[in-house]
Amino acid sequence: MKFNSLTLLAFLLLSSTLPSTIFAQNACDKSLVTQKVKEVCTTIATTGEIPNIKFDCGGLNYVWVHQEIDDKTIVFLSHPTLERFKKDFPADNKWGHNVYALADKSTDEKKNMIMQIVNAPVKDKKVGKDGVGEGHWAGSYYWLKPGAANPGKKISYVMSCKNSKTNEVLVAGAGIWE
Repeated sequence: MKFNSLTLLAFLLLSSTLPSTIFAQNACDKSLVTQKVKEVCTTIATTGEIPNIKFDCGGLNYVWVHQEIDDKTIVFLSHPTLERFKKDFPADNKWGHNVYALADKSTDEKKNMIMQIVNAPVKDKKVGKDGVGEGHWAGSYYWLKPGAANPGKKISYVMSCKNSKTNEVLVAGAGIWE
């Protein structure tokens, strides 16, 4: 099929008036995020290893793993892009630092406490016989998307999983920017 200049011009004009979502490539959907979180939880439950997972989901995305130590202590065990946020953590202790009160990147005076938001749906630490719990979508907060200049609104999917080596219940999570 041959296109002439007029056909090409008409296509370009028409496509510029259509919603950009029609032409979006690699758009992130909730099913991909839930799949990646479940993969991480299954790996933790079967091997005891904590994988470092990054994936394409409308741009770079990742799965993090954290552990609730007690009612006021949450620590990251894995976060593939955490280096970008070094200023948010003490220089001497990136892993193991309590992130319970980590505030989001909102411009509002009242900041959202990210880890309290994402941990709330899995606070009961329930897991099935396979060592994997039910997944849940957590409330929204503002976070910097890899490669972006400004924070965007994000919603995260979290799931409890029991580490087969330590028997500790961990939480894996990943999110979608709105």
